Amino acid sequence: MENSRPPGVTAAAISDGELSALLSLSGITPEKASPLAQISSQPAAPDAVRKLQQSGLMDAGSRPTPGCQECLRILASPGVEMDLVWGNAEGVSLSKVYAAGENSKLVSFTRIDGSNHLSYFLSPQDITDLIVEKTAGPSIREAVDLSIETSVEAMPVFFALLDSCRESQLRTALERRREAEVTVTADDANRITQTAKVELDMSWYAPVAYVAVPMDTPITGNSIAEGIKTLNREGIIGANGVLNARLVSFARAAFPLVSFVGVRVVRRSSASLEKTQLALFRGFSTLLLVQMSSDGAAKQVLINSISTSQLPELLFSLATRPFEVEALKPAPQTQAATSGPGLVCAKCGAPSPGGAGFCVKCGAPLPLPSTANFCRKCGRPVTTGAKFCNKCGARLD
Repeated sequence: MENSRPPGVTAAAISDGELSALLSLSGITPEKASPLAQISSQPAAPDAVRKLQQSGLMDAGSRPTPGCQECLRILASPGVEMDLVWGNAEGVSLSKVYAAGENSKLVSFTRIDGSNHLSYFLSPQDITDLIVEKTAGPSIREAVDLSIETSVEAMPVFFALLDSCRESQLRTALERRREAEVTVTADDANRITQTAKVELDMSWYAPVAYVAVPMDTPITGNSIAEGIKTLNREGIIGANGVLNARLVSFARAAFPLVSFVGVRVVRRSSASLEKTQLALFRGFSTLLLVQMSSDGAAKQVLINSISTSQLPELLFSLATRPFEVEALKPAPQTQAATSGPGLVCAKCGAPSPGGAGFCVKCGAPLPLPSTANFCRKCGRPVTTGAKFCNKCGARLD
């Protein structure tokens, strides 16, 4: 994230010894869950003080600056951890963003080749800007007809099906024959998915999904077989393994895969963990959104083709919700009558507190209040009645 550093954000790359020195001078001891817990306590180099002063992490009196100390306190006891992974056929990049439970100042911390990369303080809007930048490309005005709600076991199978369609297209072209129905078996899906674990070819969907939407449970032959059965019951896979026309049509539009962004958020609250994750996959003429959510023990996956115009609201809600000051709580009874229909999930009917971007029960996006406006180019909130975005200057329709 250092390459596109927002104004006012301090960024530095420091060694384990320099980081250990800053922690010692600040009197900070990292918790077990902290990304700093594994930092080795090796001595700093002789020129460490000069380097840290030049980086803005240490003042003229050789003490960590107030901003540096607050950054270290967030990393030592993080309330929120967000993994951001993005890439394309040329490679993959990863950033980790942390926040304390009591404020919305964000710190990016990533270890690269033994060096610790810090960026602080970022804002939720900076995260939105980064994701918009990574999904930038030609505008997708109309979504392909694809909307699936299924079990978590079916997710890797779904991406294997996309690659099965691609394999079928390539065979048809090489053999110079008319395209026949696309079929798949559990063995086909298992072969593609297991290969994706070891051969991370970022031009195909299964390996990209393996990186962008990590699963907490192992992907085995049994889970693949269960995913096949689930998609069969839902009509995605028909008799004799024939894929339905809707999926095949989407698969044709999905390649080539241009880029992807994966986001995983872990929030620690009262010794419990709340996990949410989603990924955006951008084909040349498609934009695919995958969301993983849970309702008690049941985990669900929502897969939808969306248009570019839906991105600003989605990304701004994603970037702001994990860093709200207080954990989500049921709205008081006195507010129920005045909260309005915008806070009721249209998918499952569950109420959600004001300001939430996603349903707290099923994870579906919630409609924004009618007063909320966003720039369709960069996603930044804009004042009602404004003609131009005050962030990127784009004209507001």
